[in-house]
Amino acid sequence: SRLNKVLPNLDKDIAESISNSFKKLNRYLEKNDIEIIDYTNQKFNEGRNLDILAVEKSSNILESIIKETKEPTILHKNQVVNKGKVIILEKNTEDLSHE
Repeated sequence: SRLNKVLPNLDKDIAESISNSFKKLNRYLEKNDIEIIDYTNQKFNEGRNLDILAVEKSSNILESIIKETKEPTILHKNQVVNKGKVIILEKNTEDLSHE
């Protein structure tokens, strides 16, 4: 997703070269049964096998989400070889007034 944000701003030939390299990398990963999981913007679930680097609070969300994936989870043949590292955006319930 980060790559897709910068590609439109690059020279056409450079963007095409990077895009082709990225496609080759994806084919290699698929062929070797390696999966990279980015959890950004997904609902946060306590049961996920993740390292939480930080927790931020917000009263503007309906449920806790993963704000940012600093390191993705990497699976090889469905086995975790690198646990993801994330920043959580947690629903802040302390702001509610008690009248």
